[in-house]
Amino acid sequence: MLWQVAIIAVALTSAGALSSCSPYAFSKEVQSFSDKLKLIDTSYQDSARQTLAEQRLTNRIKWIRDKPDLCRGPGCNIDATGAVPCDLAVVTRKPAEPTNQDVPTLPTEADVPAVPTQAPLPDVCEPAASHLPAPSTQTVGELTPLQRTDLLSALDNYASALAAITQAADRADFNNASAKLSNAVAALAQTAAAASGVAAAGAPAIGSIAQVSSNTALWLVGQGLDYQRLKKLRAGTGAACEPIHVLAGALGVMLEEQQGNRLDGLYSLLLLRIQAVNIARVSPHITDSGYGSAIDDAQAAADAFQAVRTIHSEAIAQALSAAHDALVVAVRNNDGQLDALVASLQTLAETANGLASAANATSLPASTATASKQ
Repeated sequence: MLWQVAIIAVALTSAGALSSCSPYAFSKEVQSFSDKLKLIDTSYQDSARQTLAEQRLTNRIKWIRDKPDLCRGPGCNIDATGAVPCDLAVVTRKPAEPTNQDVPTLPTEADVPAVPTQAPLPDVCEPAASHLPAPSTQTVGELTPLQRTDLLSALDNYASALAAITQAADRADFNNASAKLSNAVAALAQTAAAASGVAAAGAPAIGSIAQVSSNTALWLVGQGLDYQRLKKLRAGTGAACEPIHVLAGALGVMLEEQQGNRLDGLYSLLLLRIQAVNIARVSPHITDSGYGSAIDDAQAAADAFQAVRTIHSEAIAQALSAAHDALVVAVRNNDGQLDALVASLQTLAETANGLASAANATSLPASTATASKQ
């Protein structure tokens, strides 16, 4: 019996502070990280739908006013390929600038709140033989819509796999989650290479996540699964550290581009609605209710423009990268000191929630906005 007690004592010592994290090490923090990545993904998709709906509403207002000849767009050809959708188009476009002078101007840099600056963080990733180059506006701009969706999905799947590791309740759960995490980290590496403009064959190798073997004695005291969860979490976050840096940068570029596209559309819509208000003001047959509706529509466009204008794409990217770095360090040290991790997750939550609010800001009439969400 004495040798069994000795083995168990050694096993407990080798496990370090695992008992302080039992039974689900870092489960709450990892789940928070996963939830916010899903929110960023959802917000990106919502903004894309809003942009399309707002563009169609802008076209509708212009076409009612100008009565142009319409035709089918290039995406309506039988042999059409690519991401161009089938939609209506104008045969001959007419310039339609507002005649009134009471129109807004695009914001200057002085009008937009400055992005909160953060002190550069030390590189917490394990030393690697080679690193992927940072993504640029050009390399990210060359990504197809499908590749952009894959980028968001890769981040989501990775965070979900981390959550599954921390929540594994038995060996079967752990084995399934372990395989999911290994696949997710491999997908991160491939996606990061594409975002950096590096061919898959030329991308630096990302070390595989080795299967974790647990000391038999740990299972005798019920800590074997705790040990495996922590070791797999440590291996997974370590392997994903560099790809997350790359993908966070690419995400920042994608969000900035999407923000610019939506602002352009909202600006055009705002001008048209202000023009409609001024036309209604001098119309002899306009009712107070109709005039009020025109004002409400213009105000909704202005509110949506303001919400989208205040997005800080770079801050979102920085928050994502910093939160993952803090997770890497916390899991690596496993000393119970989670203040930095909690603070970084809070910053990520704030930026993700702000992005979601902007994505949900709509300038559409109530009936159109409801239909666009269905």
